[in-house]
Amino acid sequence: MAEKTEALHPTVKLKVAGEDAVIGDIEFTMFYNQVTSASFSTHRRIDAFESAQNVTGEKVANEVGNMQKAMFEGKPKECVITMNDGLEGERTIKAFTTEPGYSLSSGQVNYRRSMIHRDCLVDALDLSIYAAQPQLPEGKNLVDIDPEEINVRILDILHAGIESWEAQHKKGVQSSTVQDILTQAKHEANKKNLKALELILENSKMGFSELKGEDWLSESMRKNTLNMRIHGVLTQPTGSTFATMLQLADEFQCVYIPGIEGVGKLVNRDLIFEDVKELSLPIVSLHIACGNPGMLPLANIHVVAGLECLPESETMNPALPYAAAWPKKPIEGGAYMRISAPAWSVGMTNFAGSGGAVNPKELMDIDNVIQYMTEERGQDVTKKKEESTNKLLEHWAKSSYRWMSLRSATATVVVPFNINVKEGKFYKVQDINSGSIFSGLLIGITHVVSAQNATGEARTSLTFSHVESGGFQLPFKD
Repeated sequence: MAEKTEALHPTVKLKVAGEDAVIGDIEFTMFYNQVTSASFSTHRRIDAFESAQNVTGEKVANEVGNMQKAMFEGKPKECVITMNDGLEGERTIKAFTTEPGYSLSSGQVNYRRSMIHRDCLVDALDLSIYAAQPQLPEGKNLVDIDPEEINVRILDILHAGIESWEAQHKKGVQSSTVQDILTQAKHEANKKNLKALELILENSKMGFSELKGEDWLSESMRKNTLNMRIHGVLTQPTGSTFATMLQLADEFQCVYIPGIEGVGKLVNRDLIFEDVKELSLPIVSLHIACGNPGMLPLANIHVVAGLECLPESETMNPALPYAAAWPKKPIEGGAYMRISAPAWSVGMTNFAGSGGAVNPKELMDIDNVIQYMTEERGQDVTKKKEESTNKLLEHWAKSSYRWMSLRSATATVVVPFNINVKEGKFYKVQDINSGSIFSGLLIGITHVVSAQNATGEARTSLTFSHVESGGFQLPFKD
């Protein structure tokens, strides 16, 4: 632990349109799969010639009421917060102010509110209005959308759905039904906020290594399955497009890394684990918990590619010849876990994007698929598809094993205010005085700066998952 802590002189500056205020305290939080946010209090600067008696409770209430009114008029105030840790780090966050409030006490007025990063605009989208099968120009369809990068594929499918909707509505007669008026209003709102989702996808690194350089997508049925699944998830009515984005990210083993100066991004978990950084800190306090009480280690992960068939009278789940497990030799004394492969992992005809249902009259079990492929595409194609699918599922099992085995092994480190530590990285952490302590994935950062008391406060809390303490390394992770 740190023996000495140098005196810091951090600064936190706030700019809010139409206001002249200073921050009293701020708690700034960013966690993976969550939008960056902060809670802060401000003190209004009072002119020397203005009597404090003029700052009445009614006046303060009216000011906060105006902020509240602006929120419901679609005019949230933008703010810029610049944090300098007094060392070498400075970061600037552009965001929206939310949750205006205040507290009154003898001789003091505290305005309190929150801020949220601009990535929150993703939740202003309603993509369910584009759920109809896209009609692409020149007689093309979804199977013709075929970029290598997953994030680009998602963007192209998103744009195809929107452009198809616009083309259909230009052809038709304008309707005055409540449904059509509401749908058109949603489309106009989507156009204003779509850039938020586009920027996140453009900034993302979702590259799924087993899809690159392989013949996995050479089968047109499989491309259609993948693209239909993406379109189906994007346009499902969930009530939260941000939650939909996280669901789609999880289907490709990705997580959302929140943005600060720029936008957030979706990053493949394997890419995070592969990019190991060293982090030396003057640790003030440390807490490590290497797993939940009573939790057995994972013996292995068994991944099965499933297909849901829905006959008219009953539900049937036919077994498919695709499965993989990792570690191949299970760990003794551990718990076995079986999970389903992603819905797009096996190409099927008549695949319904969000539901995954198949018409049983055309496809009742895997034997029909194999027969179809053998007759229409040749036995070599069938064998090649089976080999590539099994390779994909083995990769999925191996990656899932590493993610799930240590996700509850956590560490919380408190250090003096440090704005330089970057979120969403895998670190080898060491104390500047005592050496190496653990390795782990930095999943959360909280900065607290306060000038509310005589001594003040400036600290940073770092939350890690997938912790490997001391010299321990997860067996079979490589």
